[in-house]
Amino acid sequence: MNAFKIILTLILSGFILNTFSDSLKVYIEYEYLPKTSDGKITIKLYKDGDKYKLWRKLSDSPDETAVKSTYIDINANSVVRIIEKDGVKKGMKSTWDNSYSVLVLEYLILFRGLLEGGSFEYFTKETGSEVILGKKCIVYESGLALIGATTKYYLWNDIMLKADAPDYTISAVQINETPMFSDDEFTVPPDVEWK
Repeated sequence: MNAFKIILTLILSGFILNTFSDSLKVYIEYEYLPKTSDGKITIKLYKDGDKYKLWRKLSDSPDETAVKSTYIDINANSVVRIIEKDGVKKGMKSTWDNSYSVLVLEYLILFRGLLEGGSFEYFTKETGSEVILGKKCIVYESGLALIGATTKYYLWNDIMLKADAPDYTISAVQINETPMFSDDEFTVPPDVEWK
């Protein structure tokens, strides 16, 4: 009888994990266009289930060489931020925060749905949807107007594909739902100097 209970528990555990785990694997490249500059920044999102990697240059200056990468492992409850400049990688470790508001400020991308609370509590779902790069997005709009302008987020599978804000626009320019990630794509590089 005990063996039966153990087998049944294992089967149910596997079912629950498969039901609630995130299995989406995708690579998305964005173009960030600040309305106060002629420059643009490429932002990249790598996602394999509950592991993420974000990448971007630090500014839209053509002379900028520094890049920022962030490695997120939801199951391990970890976030590792790395800034690389002139071949030197400096990193900082922290724990995952489900609000991920600091990461949204750094990368301007919602990649796990709308944040709860804060300024996002004023966002409401619009009645329609929009297709971006062949993906049907739910559109969320802020209920607060800033100088007559609102911010809209276009989400597909809880991942933002577009944002229209008063001072910037971000749009996905490439989506790959069958990416071939390298074995170490979500592995923190070994040559990081830790803060």
